[in-house]
Amino acid sequence: MFWGLFLNVLLMGVMITQVYLYYVTYKRSDKLWIKLFVSGLSVVDCLNTAFDLAFLYDALIIKFGDVQSLQKTNWRKFPSWKPRAVIGMSVQLFFAWRIYTLTKSPIWPGIIGAVALLCGATGIVTGYKVVQVGYFSQFRKFKSIVIVSLLSAAVDDAIITVILVLFLCQKHKSGYKRSDLMVNRIVRFTVQTGLMTVIFAILNLVFYLADPSGIHLLFNFPIPKLYSNSVMSGLNSRRAWRQANESGDYGTGFESQPGSSTFRVHVRDLSSTGEEVCRQI
Repeated sequence: MFWGLFLNVLLMGVMITQVYLYYVTYKRSDKLWIKLFVSGLSVVDCLNTAFDLAFLYDALIIKFGDVQSLQKTNWRKFPSWKPRAVIGMSVQLFFAWRIYTLTKSPIWPGIIGAVALLCGATGIVTGYKVVQVGYFSQFRKFKSIVIVSLLSAAVDDAIITVILVLFLCQKHKSGYKRSDLMVNRIVRFTVQTGLMTVIFAILNLVFYLADPSGIHLLFNFPIPKLYSNSVMSGLNSRRAWRQANESGDYGTGFESQPGSSTFRVHVRDLSSTGEEVCRQI
């Protein structure tokens, strides 16, 4: 738990920086509801870290040397589970909306949203059960709920990543080097951010099932920050992608010579394609 909290606090610092950069960069351009979403996510993220700090402070400082108390959980763990569940559910619902705006199809966003709600509900129930059983070694008494919560989170994250990558590759691959390089950059970023939450959710589940000592909390504590940072990284990267799209290096993917009418048409098409990708993502 201590090392999990260390990672949580470390990523909290990254999150604070991301939020600051977001409001400096997009305070006028983004819609009001996105700004409110970022503000709400930041507040819940801070609450998650505060409750985890309170729990560890009680266990490792106030009750220092009391080995018996390390085996117990208390009321402070239930509040920390609520923000954790809310963060994961909110981020997945945000990505469901993003996929809907990209694909204009309600099918996959509906599936992602339903699984996100299931993950959030089971996460809150898990927090209640944590306090109810009283001991970390007895977490297996509600194993089915934890399995559903963690597995649904990993599946939802995997679906989100795959859908985004497939959409980008199928719709925005133009055959021109410059625009394809930008799409590849966005695809790589999408895979990296989505893969981190999937890996941590799977490791959390594996160690929960394999070891009753509570070592899985090393991976459980940082998960909310991975979710929130994945959203903020995506929002803050839009300007960099847009600037890359507007740069003068068009690569070597043109058959026509610079200055010709065909070349100008290619440049205009590439700029509009890249701008569309940045706007939608």
